[in-house]
Amino acid sequence: MLFSSPRLLDAPLETLIHMFLFAIASDPNPYWEVLGRFHPLLLHFPIAFILAAACIELVRWLAGRRDTMSASAGFCLWAGLVMGGLAVWAGWLLADHNDMTGDDVFWHRWTAIAAMGLLALAAVAWVLRRVKGRDWVAPHLGLLLLSAVMICVSGHLGAEMVWGEDWVFEPLETKSAPEVAPSPAAKEKQAPNTPPSQPANASTPSVSTDTPVASNAPPPVATPTDAAVSWADVQPIFEQHCAKCHGKTRQKADLQLVPWAAIFEFEPEAWAITPGDAAASWVHQRITLPAGNEDVMPPEDKGDPLSAAQIARIDAWINQGAIGPDGQTPVAPKGNTP
Repeated sequence: MLFSSPRLLDAPLETLIHMFLFAIASDPNPYWEVLGRFHPLLLHFPIAFILAAACIELVRWLAGRRDTMSASAGFCLWAGLVMGGLAVWAGWLLADHNDMTGDDVFWHRWTAIAAMGLLALAAVAWVLRRVKGRDWVAPHLGLLLLSAVMICVSGHLGAEMVWGEDWVFEPLETKSAPEVAPSPAAKEKQAPNTPPSQPANASTPSVSTDTPVASNAPPPVATPTDAAVSWADVQPIFEQHCAKCHGKTRQKADLQLVPWAAIFEFEPEAWAITPGDAAASWVHQRITLPAGNEDVMPPEDKGDPLSAAQIARIDAWINQGAIGPDGQTPVAPKGNTP
């Protein structure tokens, strides 16, 4: 999985860093993986230290105290550099051990590295400031502020990976959302509770369904196997239950389920969906595992399991050929044969 990402293959520097880290962490001893799992703990220290150093130096600059150096700011600078290096290393190991790829991972990783690079330059400027005096005050402060900005950007991207996009302001958007009138479907659902207006001997129109539904059950769902199932029927399921880990911005285990073209981006042997054979598809095998299984998808801590109707709809789409949004048929990329 390590070199299966197209972005990775196009980034020689990132490839070299991968090779270096795995050369020193490829020991079967699981302690390297344990170090990676300390990333959520370690990352808070450099953020706090860098922001504290930047704030102290900025306040001293505005106050005109540019001829003397702050011991507190210096401590925060060097502590942030050391802890930041450990956090970046642990984060890289965590992502690689869990096969985490995607735009969010890429930018979170490289903005953190940029922040550490700027902080290292700020440390050099700090040393030069001690040796050569106030001529290096402005470069030191500028590099420190840039590092603080980059670490905030990296932290924001990391939070979006864990909590989803716009998680901070989501409650405000929910509260300010205008009320909408009941939909026709909701009114129809309430219709059986109203007294009938037709004569007693008139026959009650029936809803054409393949499966009998109890009177207190929700409106019947068409059985997917009885009709053609399109990508438009399956895409909302993938976006709601799978896209957080296997979407456009994050691809855990190098798996992306939306958009449709991403599913069949690699050679057929690597497809998570086998067109025409749901039972042989990796996706089917994972979403049908019993609750509590460590490999079930989606995981218990990531969301509710799929309903039987949703699984049936996905299986029907796969068995019908996993046709794309515009009628495309899955084909192997150029240079590969199905």
